[in-house]
Amino acid sequence: DVSDPDVGITIRFTGEVFYWLFVIMPLIVIFSDYDVIGLMLASLSFWPLIWILLAGGCFGFCYVAWYKSFPLIGVGRGQAIAAFYGIFAVIFIAIFTLTLPEWYFIIGLMLTIIGGTLMFTEKSIMLEIIRNN
Repeated sequence: DVSDPDVGITIRFTGEVFYWLFVIMPLIVIFSDYDVIGLMLASLSFWPLIWILLAGGCFGFCYVAWYKSFPLIGVGRGQAIAAFYGIFAVIFIAIFTLTLPEWYFIIGLMLTIIGGTLMFTEKSIMLEIIRNN
């Protein structure tokens, strides 16, 4: 109740970095045959770092904009819009791999579209009732 919501994003991602660096990565090094250290060092060259910076900047902007949309359009609508990334993921995988998705992906896409549309078209009067309580 006494913290700024923007601080939550920073705390969440800082915790996630520590989790990956001190739990997941050591477990991968210990229990797998991959040269994790070599791969990490190879990613520190110029072009991989450029791509990492571009992807990180794009992800950061999208994530912060998504969180900032909650007070404007409501969490339900924000989540409904965010759920559409799955649709685009399947479409772009089909484009880049030149293979059509299986039938169950098509059913999942239809369910996502229907569910997102239902959430997004919720009456705004319900949103005001929730905010006033």
